[in-house]
Amino acid sequence: MLAVPDHSPKTAAGAHAVFKFESFADVAGQTIAGPDAGSGQATIKGIVKAWHFARHGEPNGVILGNGDFIHLRPHGMAAAGLDIGSKVTAVGDLRMTAIGTRMLEAHRVNRRDLA
Repeated sequence: MLAVPDHSPKTAAGAHAVFKFESFADVAGQTIAGPDAGSGQATIKGIVKAWHFARHGEPNGVILGNGDFIHLRPHGMAAAGLDIGSKVTAVGDLRMTAIGTRMLEAHRVNRRDLA
């Protein structure tokens, strides 16, 4: 990864250096495509292991037993009615996080469209 120092007032007084992500790079320092490259529409199936919560405290997705994350947004969580241990089949846009975890931006969960 390529990063640049963040010298903003918010981070200047911190106890350690803070960097802003700039791009992914190979070992020679050349910019390369990030983990989202080549991602697209996909289906993910599994069993809900945990809920994921937004910064404001509302559940906004689920984490499956294999570590996949399905992002539903708070209204999607309410519509889907998922609980820990629920079987789930979700369809949506697949991406990879910077740490290599699959993340699905769900449009449909258990045959129910999310508005």
